[in-house]
Amino acid sequence: MTKQDFLKRATAKNLKQMRGHDSPSFEWDVYYDGKKICNCWDDSRGGELNITNYDNKSIEDIYKSIDKNSLFDKEYKWTTPLDLLMWEVSNLSLMKKDEKKGVMIGKPNSYSIVGFKTSIPNAFKRWSKDEVMKVYQKIINDALKKGENILNAEYLRTWNLNI
Repeated sequence: MTKQDFLKRATAKNLKQMRGHDSPSFEWDVYYDGKKICNCWDDSRGGELNITNYDNKSIEDIYKSIDKNSLFDKEYKWTTPLDLLMWEVSNLSLMKKDEKKGVMIGKPNSYSIVGFKTSIPNAFKRWSKDEVMKVYQKIINDALKKGENILNAEYLRTWNLNI
C-alpha cells in the first residue's frame, strides 16, 4: 500500500482544540476503513504526538505495511514518521470540512479560503448562477496566474468551474 492509498482510507474524526501547556492542544481519533484505530493527542508540551491504539488494533502495524518509498518526502528529504502522518490525516479531514466554504488557496497545512461569506452551495442558492460562477472563476484564475495551489479543485469542478 502507498501513502496515498493509506490517506484515502484513513480519516480523522472528533477533532478537538483545547487549552494546552504552551499553546493550543489538539486531539482526534483516526479511523481506518471505517474502524476506529487510535487516538492522537498533542499536549502542547513539546515532544512527539501521543498515539493510543484502540481495542487491540495497531496503527503501527498499518504504518509498517505502507511502502517506504511512498513515505519519502522529497521536499524535506526524509521518510515521513508515523506522528507526522497522523497530523496529515487530521489536516486532510479538516480540509474536507472546509472545501465547501470557498476556494482553498495554499498548502494543506496553511491555506486561505476565498469567496462569499457563505458556502458555495448557499451562494448558488442565494444569487444568480452566472454571477456566482463569474466571481469564483475570477478567484481561481487569479490564484493560478500567481502560481498558487487550489486545494479543493476536484470539488470546484463539480460546480463546473474551470481549473
